[in-house]
Amino acid sequence: MLLTSDRLINKFSDYNCILAYETAAEFLGLFVGYAINNKADEIFVLEEKPINNTKQYLIQNFNNKDYFEKNGIYCTTEEQTLIDLVDQDGDIQVILESLADYYFRHNNSFDGIDVPRVLSERFNKYCEWAIDYYNE
Repeated sequence: MLLTSDRLINKFSDYNCILAYETAAEFLGLFVGYAINNKADEIFVLEEKPINNTKQYLIQNFNNKDYFEKNGIYCTTEEQTLIDLVDQDGDIQVILESLADYYFRHNNSFDGIDVPRVLSERFNKYCEWAIDYYNE
């Protein structure tokens, strides 16, 4: 079985897209992923791509996302991924695990994340829960 990063590199290296949301969190190691990976991969695209088992989010341009390139594919940065996850307000396990991993990787701090004002209340609520995520 391929590692998550190898699987994603094989799947997306030929496409102009950015790994997004839970897929980005998994690629970044912020979230260990699902035991059964039958969930669609999530990507930001400028136009739809012919990629099976993929949830595509159309955006106007990539300029409004912080991302980087690794091994031929683009992925949102840790900070952008966390902001996107909180904004999407999706799977709470993914959000909390990702925030907790970021917190412990960055010396028990969320200081590197520039949270938009409209998300600050929700973000702070999740951060409080994330700090104790591995203690429960």
